[in-house]
Amino acid sequence: MFLVVEIVNDKGEKEWKVAPKRWVCTTKNTRRTVLLWPHDISQEWQQHLAKEGACKPMKSWSRVECSVKQECPTYNGANAAMKGLLVSPSSSHTSIQVSNAMFCKKRNQIRQQNRKTLPIGASSVVVPVSLCTIESPSDQEIQASIKSMLESLITNNESIVSRIAQIENQNAHIIERNKLIANDNFDMMEELVSIQTKYESVVCQQLEATESLIENTLFSFDPLETVEQLIDLDNQLNDESFRSDMVTWLKLNAVGNKPQRRMASCLDLVFSWELQTNLLWSGTTRNGLKKHPIKHHKRILQLFKNIGATPLEKVSDKSIAVFFQKKLQFAKTRLLKLDEQPTSIDQAIERLDDDHQPIADGAINNVESSNAVVLIDSECCKFHR
Repeated sequence: MFLVVEIVNDKGEKEWKVAPKRWVCTTKNTRRTVLLWPHDISQEWQQHLAKEGACKPMKSWSRVECSVKQECPTYNGANAAMKGLLVSPSSSHTSIQVSNAMFCKKRNQIRQQNRKTLPIGASSVVVPVSLCTIESPSDQEIQASIKSMLESLITNNESIVSRIAQIENQNAHIIERNKLIANDNFDMMEELVSIQTKYESVVCQQLEATESLIENTLFSFDPLETVEQLIDLDNQLNDESFRSDMVTWLKLNAVGNKPQRRMASCLDLVFSWELQTNLLWSGTTRNGLKKHPIKHHKRILQLFKNIGATPLEKVSDKSIAVFFQKKLQFAKTRLLKLDEQPTSIDQAIERLDDDHQPIADGAINNVESSNAVVLIDSECCKFHR
């Protein structure tokens, strides 16, 4: 509900305002009707708050005595009623009365000034001032003033409406952007859920692999000390379950990223250093010394082949033969150096490997006999996986 009220401004002139009904109240003591108005903000916002009618009066608002002229259910209706009051004859008569009051006030001021300018002792002279010398504003001037004020109000109203439309467009744009952000958040949440599901699947696989690893670690193996133990191992590798446990155990304990390094680590895990000095690839040296041949134990050789293989490099039959010829030839030298300079096993193996690395294929040819190359080729042809 909106009211059209009449107030007297600071200049002594009467004004009409449209205000929500909740902005007009009656004092308890004097029972006067008072208008609460937000004077501390711009006129545009004053009109905007009055049109909305939802804002409650605040303590900082001004309080002006008023009289209610008309009551309307809508702001536009009250605004139209106020315009009708402004152009009605009663309003013109009221404006003339206000102008006459200002004229009387001006006449009194002129009389006081004339009394002050008289010389001392002179008799008081009343200077008559004719009402005809000061003309009161005509109806046309009043209507022109009202028309100018209405045009100004209409211009301000159009500016406010344009500003409101701009704000509504901005709000629509913000709402659209919020929808896009909400959609992006939904997509990100779906992707996050998918990633979490994959992560949980990987964790489950890791747990299963860890459990399998724990089960496999129950298997243990001590390096072989005698030739009889070597023969027994070759027979045990015929058992698929034992061979699988042996391969898993060696893969967990063997070190290195290259086949030669992994097979060297596997050699020390399977054979003791003393047993390595009693083994040879073919079993016979150039000097006629007889030792146990390792080339006949196909299952053990296949075991080394599996351990030495990497995702980037495979181990061939010839590489197995060359590896055992080189390692078993210098097994005794490695054992003697280890006794002279006790260090960690891995460091000793790396140092000895560097000391006895063949410079060329010619060094391998003199390992066990002068015809070692021919022997290697023939043995590799016989060795199958």
